[in-house]
Amino acid sequence: MPDLEFKAKNQGQTPRLGRALVIGAVILASLAGAGQRAEAAQFRVQSISIGRSAQYFRADRSVFAPRVFTQGMSLWGYDLLDDKTGSLNLHVSMRYTNDFSLDYAERHHPYFDRSWNELTLDLAYLDWRPYRALRLRLGRQWSGGALGTRDFDGVLLRFSPRIAPATRAEFEGYAGRDIQSAYSQWFDPEHFDVQGLPIDPQLSLVGDSGAHLIAGASAGLKWGRDGAVALSWRRRWSEGVTSEALQSVSDSTRVVGSERVGVAGSASVHPRLVTSAWGVYNAPMRDVDRAGLQLAWRIPALESSLSAGLEHQRPWFDSSSIFNLFGPRAHQQAFATYQHRAPGLDTDFQARAWGRYYPGSNGLNRGGDLRYAVDDIRERAVGVSLRHLTRLRVWERKLTWSTMTSWQASLDRGSDQWMGQVQLRMPVWGDDLFVSARGLLLAATQDADRGAESGFIRLLPGAIGFASTGVIGLDLPVGNLGTLSASTVTSGGNIYPIDTSIYASFRVEHWP
Repeated sequence: MPDLEFKAKNQGQTPRLGRALVIGAVILASLAGAGQRAEAAQFRVQSISIGRSAQYFRADRSVFAPRVFTQGMSLWGYDLLDDKTGSLNLHVSMRYTNDFSLDYAERHHPYFDRSWNELTLDLAYLDWRPYRALRLRLGRQWSGGALGTRDFDGVLLRFSPRIAPATRAEFEGYAGRDIQSAYSQWFDPEHFDVQGLPIDPQLSLVGDSGAHLIAGASAGLKWGRDGAVALSWRRRWSEGVTSEALQSVSDSTRVVGSERVGVAGSASVHPRLVTSAWGVYNAPMRDVDRAGLQLAWRIPALESSLSAGLEHQRPWFDSSSIFNLFGPRAHQQAFATYQHRAPGLDTDFQARAWGRYYPGSNGLNRGGDLRYAVDDIRERAVGVSLRHLTRLRVWERKLTWSTMTSWQASLDRGSDQWMGQVQLRMPVWGDDLFVSARGLLLAATQDADRGAESGFIRLLPGAIGFASTGVIGLDLPVGNLGTLSASTVTSGGNIYPIDTSIYASFRVEHWP
């Protein structure tokens, strides 16, 4: 099926067409010159083309019919010093996007700024590792971390010296211009919740002015496979913001989007028992937004494992959103998970059970700040989930099949939530043509006090609301050149009408 997501997601301000072209041309030209001299150096080029066609109704009953073309290009350069050590590498990734359905007025509207004739530089960094324990990365980069993803222009330094035969110290620091969530009037995940609505009126008028920055650091110790402990800090903020709304409240032109401090540790107190614990303090929220403790026990005789633990989770976005049907609401929970491997069936099974308490906003906002985790419902709930992953042979062809189902019931409101998912993939023509399919169903009963409503229909209290998505895809390798993929995605339910999207992509890889 088409890969509809690039690994490096640039969600904030992006360079315009001319600047990105100049940067890309300079990098590619320098690589072309280096490639003529290199002997040990290797280069890998990957291209992916994606076309998307869809048509469906918006909530206001207007028709939305995007016709989007995306062309992505990635380049890797290995061992650029040509010394056969692999100490200096390069990665450049960019993509061009254009929605041909936009009319003249929409093309010049800020809301569609990233949909018309847009060239985005996702990645452009040098990775230098002069010693085994030292790594320096410079440029536009994206990576995951203990406190979230980092998407920035800047420098990242990692140092992991061995301080004992089985002990390493690990240090990391990074800083630069924040790319992922630079403040803007139209797109800003820092102060917009998952519904796209501003949760803080003070920030909703912040413009594009100022310098948007990110910085973070972590330090820890790792004792082989016996244990590890780490402390992390990350801050995202803007300096020099010129907003009348801000200056009327404060003389400062600094806006702190997020600042979090986390600690985590794990230890093997027994060859079969592993314990882990974690906690994160959110400075703007002035509270712990995530904490937990887990114990995991391996059972070799049964090829199984059993784990149990406690967890506290408090999202710092609007938890009353419709997208948060299965868990992102603030809660405390106890859970247990059993996993079993059945070699005879070539299947992995998992069963999970939990009990949750949702305290609501009044039980969490000690300072009376209701901007975060807005939720006035206090309740208790229990739930279970079952899943499996099976690898079969059907007519001498390998088939991968997985299913998952979950159910949660409120003990106080009498409402239920269900989720079911089925996925499979198998070749239908030798190893040349693969078919993939996925089905997803979400359903929930409304409690006696609330219904559900959209721009199309209203559900009465006690009714069952559901939404479903079906995906069918084909993958066709084209010799050694690449893979041609196509898929159709159909979604609908009893609140929103059915819509269908068609995707096509062509992925090419080349090793000069």
